[in-house]
Amino acid sequence: MKTLMMIGIVLTTSAFAQQDIGTRITEISKARVEVESVLDKRPYKEEEHKAIKNYFSDLASLNEDLSAYQKYRKSFNNKIRSLGIEVFCKEIILEKQRWNDLIKNCTRNSFFLCSEDVNDFTAIKAKMAVQLDSDLKTSFEKSPSCN
Repeated sequence: MKTLMMIGIVLTTSAFAQQDIGTRITEISKARVEVESVLDKRPYKEEEHKAIKNYFSDLASLNEDLSAYQKYRKSFNNKIRSLGIEVFCKEIILEKQRWNDLIKNCTRNSFFLCSEDVNDFTAIKAKMAVQLDSDLKTSFEKSPSCN
Protein backbone atom coordinates (compact mmCIF):
# COMPACT_ATOMS: atom_id res chain seq x y z
CA MET A 1 0.00 0.00 0.00
CA LYS A 2 2.84 2.41 0.87
CA THR A 3 4.55 1.60 -2.41
CA LEU A 4 1.37 2.35 -4.35
CA MET A 5 1.00 5.69 -2.57
CA MET A 6 4.61 6.61 -3.31
CA ILE A 7 4.18 5.79 -6.99
CA GLY A 8 1.05 7.94 -7.06
CA ILE A 9 2.87 10.86 -5.44
CA VAL A 10 5.80 10.61 -7.87
CA LEU A 11 3.50 10.47 -10.91
CA THR A 12 1.42 13.39 -9.68
CA THR A 13 4.51 15.49 -8.98
CA SER A 14 6.01 14.81 -12.40
CA ALA A 15 2.69 15.55 -14.10
CA PHE A 16 2.50 18.96 -12.46
CA ALA A 17 6.11 19.71 -13.28
CA GLN A 18 5.54 18.76 -16.89
CA GLN A 19 2.56 20.95 -17.66
CA ASP A 20 1.91 21.70 -21.30
CA ILE A 21 4.95 23.49 -22.72
CA GLY A 22 2.78 25.87 -24.75
CA THR A 23 0.97 26.97 -21.62
CA ARG A 24 4.26 27.37 -19.81
CA ILE A 25 5.72 29.54 -22.56
CA THR A 26 2.56 31.68 -22.57
CA GLU A 27 2.79 32.16 -18.79
CA ILE A 28 6.45 33.17 -18.99
CA SER A 29 5.64 35.53 -21.86
CA LYS A 30 2.98 37.22 -19.73
CA ALA A 31 5.45 37.47 -16.85
CA ARG A 32 8.00 39.10 -19.20
CA VAL A 33 5.40 41.64 -20.31
CA GLU A 34 4.67 42.44 -16.65
CA VAL A 35 8.36 42.98 -15.98
CA GLU A 36 8.60 45.25 -19.01
CA SER A 37 5.68 47.29 -17.69
CA VAL A 38 7.25 47.86 -14.26
CA LEU A 39 10.85 48.50 -15.32
CA ASP A 40 10.49 52.26 -15.45
CA LYS A 41 8.48 52.58 -12.23
CA ARG A 42 10.93 53.61 -9.55
CA PRO A 43 11.44 53.00 -6.76
CA TYR A 44 10.15 49.46 -7.00
CA LYS A 45 7.41 48.67 -4.56
CA GLU A 46 6.04 45.28 -3.51
CA GLU A 47 3.97 44.81 -6.69
CA GLU A 48 6.93 45.52 -8.96
CA HIS A 49 9.20 43.20 -6.96
CA LYS A 50 6.61 40.42 -7.26
CA ALA A 51 6.44 40.83 -11.04
CA ILE A 52 10.24 40.77 -11.29
CA LYS A 53 10.59 37.72 -9.05
CA ASN A 54 7.80 35.84 -10.89
CA TYR A 55 9.44 36.23 -14.29
CA PHE A 56 12.94 35.20 -13.25
CA SER A 57 11.81 32.35 -11.01
CA ASP A 58 9.53 31.04 -13.80
CA LEU A 59 12.52 30.91 -16.17
CA ALA A 60 14.65 29.17 -13.55
CA SER A 61 11.85 26.67 -12.86
CA LEU A 62 11.51 25.92 -16.57
CA ASN A 63 15.24 25.16 -16.71
CA GLU A 64 14.97 22.82 -13.74
CA ASP A 65 12.11 20.90 -15.34
CA LEU A 66 13.95 20.70 -18.66
CA SER A 67 16.98 19.26 -16.88
CA ALA A 68 14.95 16.75 -14.90
CA TYR A 69 12.54 15.41 -17.53
CA GLN A 70 13.77 14.11 -20.89
CA LYS A 71 10.26 13.97 -22.40
CA TYR A 72 9.62 17.56 -21.36
CA ARG A 73 12.88 18.65 -22.97
CA LYS A 74 11.84 16.87 -26.17
CA SER A 75 8.44 18.63 -26.14
CA PHE A 76 10.22 21.93 -25.46
CA ASN A 77 12.50 21.49 -28.46
CA ASN A 78 9.58 20.51 -30.70
CA LYS A 79 7.63 23.58 -29.59
CA ILE A 80 10.57 25.88 -30.27
CA ARG A 81 11.05 24.30 -33.68
CA SER A 82 7.40 24.97 -34.53
CA LEU A 83 7.53 28.57 -33.22
CA GLY A 84 10.96 29.46 -34.51
CA ILE A 85 13.83 30.50 -32.28
CA GLU A 86 13.39 34.23 -32.98
CA VAL A 87 9.70 34.17 -32.03
CA PHE A 88 10.42 32.11 -28.94
CA CYS A 89 13.14 34.47 -27.73
CA LYS A 90 11.08 37.59 -28.43
CA GLU A 91 8.25 36.04 -26.42
CA ILE A 92 10.10 35.01 -23.28
CA ILE A 93 13.62 36.50 -23.16
CA LEU A 94 14.00 39.97 -21.69
CA GLU A 95 16.15 42.11 -23.98
CA LYS A 96 19.71 42.62 -22.79
CA GLN A 97 19.40 46.41 -22.56
CA ARG A 98 16.16 46.13 -20.55
CA TRP A 99 17.86 43.63 -18.23
CA ASN A 100 20.77 46.05 -17.77
CA ASP A 101 18.26 48.79 -16.92
CA LEU A 102 16.67 46.47 -14.38
CA ILE A 103 20.02 45.70 -12.76
CA LYS A 104 20.75 49.41 -12.55
CA ASN A 105 17.34 50.14 -11.03
CA CYS A 106 17.71 47.32 -8.51
CA THR A 107 21.01 48.62 -7.20
CA ARG A 108 21.08 51.32 -4.53
CA ASN A 109 24.24 52.34 -2.65
CA SER A 110 25.91 49.07 -3.72
CA PHE A 111 23.01 47.01 -2.32
CA PHE A 112 21.05 44.77 -4.66
CA LEU A 113 17.37 45.12 -3.79
CA CYS A 114 15.73 42.74 -6.26
CA SER A 115 15.44 38.96 -6.38
CA GLU A 116 18.79 37.20 -6.78
CA ASP A 117 17.37 35.44 -9.84
CA VAL A 118 17.78 38.77 -11.67
CA ASN A 119 21.56 38.51 -11.32
CA ASP A 120 21.43 34.92 -12.59
CA PHE A 121 19.72 35.82 -15.87
CA THR A 122 22.80 35.20 -18.03
CA ALA A 123 23.31 31.81 -16.38
CA ILE A 124 19.62 30.99 -16.79
CA LYS A 125 19.85 31.69 -20.53
CA ALA A 126 23.03 29.60 -20.79
CA LYS A 127 21.33 26.68 -19.02
CA MET A 128 18.37 27.01 -21.38
CA ALA A 129 20.70 26.84 -24.38
CA VAL A 130 22.16 23.59 -23.02
CA GLN A 131 18.67 22.05 -23.05
CA LEU A 132 18.22 22.75 -26.76
CA ASP A 133 18.99 20.36 -29.58
CA SER A 134 22.25 21.25 -31.33
CA ASP A 135 20.66 23.03 -34.31
CA LEU A 136 18.41 25.10 -32.05
CA LYS A 137 21.28 25.82 -29.67
CA THR A 138 23.36 27.26 -32.52
CA SER A 139 20.45 29.48 -33.59
CA PHE A 140 19.81 30.50 -29.98
CA GLU A 141 23.41 31.53 -29.42
CA LYS A 142 23.59 33.49 -32.71
CA SER A 143 20.22 35.23 -32.37
CA PRO A 144 20.27 38.83 -31.12
CA SER A 145 16.79 38.28 -29.64
CA CYS A 146 18.11 35.50 -27.43
CA ASN A 147 21.22 37.25 -26.16
